[in-house]
Amino acid sequence: MSDLSKEQKNILQHLKAGKWEQIEHIAFALDGDSSVVSFRDDVLKIIRFWQKRTEFLVYEDQSTGKKLFAEWEHFIDFCREYEIQNVLAFFAIKSFVLKKTIDFLLRASKEFDNSNREVLVLLAYAFYEAEMIDKAADTLEYILARFLDEDDARVYTLLGDIYGTNDNKKDLAVIMFNELFLKCIDHVDIESIDYKDIQTLVDGIKNDLFADSHVKYWIPIYGYLYGGLTVRRNLRYEEYKKLQDTISQLEGEIRVGNNLEILIPKLLNTYFWVFDYYVYQMKTLGGASQINKRVLELLAMLYQVPGYEEAAGKIGLCAEKVLDILVKTAQTQSL
Repeated sequence: MSDLSKEQKNILQHLKAGKWEQIEHIAFALDGDSSVVSFRDDVLKIIRFWQKRTEFLVYEDQSTGKKLFAEWEHFIDFCREYEIQNVLAFFAIKSFVLKKTIDFLLRASKEFDNSNREVLVLLAYAFYEAEMIDKAADTLEYILARFLDEDDARVYTLLGDIYGTNDNKKDLAVIMFNELFLKCIDHVDIESIDYKDIQTLVDGIKNDLFADSHVKYWIPIYGYLYGGLTVRRNLRYEEYKKLQDTISQLEGEIRVGNNLEILIPKLLNTYFWVFDYYVYQMKTLGGASQINKRVLELLAMLYQVPGYEEAAGKIGLCAEKVLDILVKTAQTQSL
């Protein structure tokens, strides 16, 4: 910052304040070496983008914040396309636009009496983009507490990533991602997940030659068997019953024989949740053998091999049975 001219510093201050006319006047007068010219060109591109969108910068109704946040995402794509590389100019306009976005979303949230989940989710993401991480986490936690029966993949994903940056909250991160893959698997965008352990699992799954569209369905399976996603919260009994209903539904769909590459990992994940319920909450291995048998049957079905041992080998377990992997957790509980 100290190497910038007085004019460049003024431009950055005006960008933070959204004063386009003053910026344009100063920028056109800039002259100098290639770095100054590059700075000037980037600034002019930035203000021309936002000069065409001034209507988004004035609050009109409860949708204004949502529209402005969408334009911010368009602006990021614009910066990539037109190779805007000046970091100081980018962060200056980011400060202005996200401050406006947060103000608009807070106003809309107040008008909705905090009852509009979509506004709150966007507010959390705006806080996160503005590097107000604690406020983002607080907003996401509030959403989970208020909208108990409304699952949103974006909430679990962002909260998992936020927890994952704190060594003291790693277990909470894993819990969030396990919730994500149980409740919102069809809506998961793995490209939006930054958590390192998830990306490691993704690389392993891709190396096993799963189709890209199927990778996300196998993340909780690999994470459970090989580590990385082994921490889950306790289930209420009614949730356990819902899992049993889900198993019945998925078993029925599998009998039809369509989309096995997706249905089988969904069913496996549900079985693993039930296994954890038996071991950690009921303190019993009852049902574990049946789960082991069914898991291997499903893998044998997927890989079109005749026996349990062959199925175990297909997922890298060699001669070990899946039950041997599962009961290791039980042994630590002295069951």
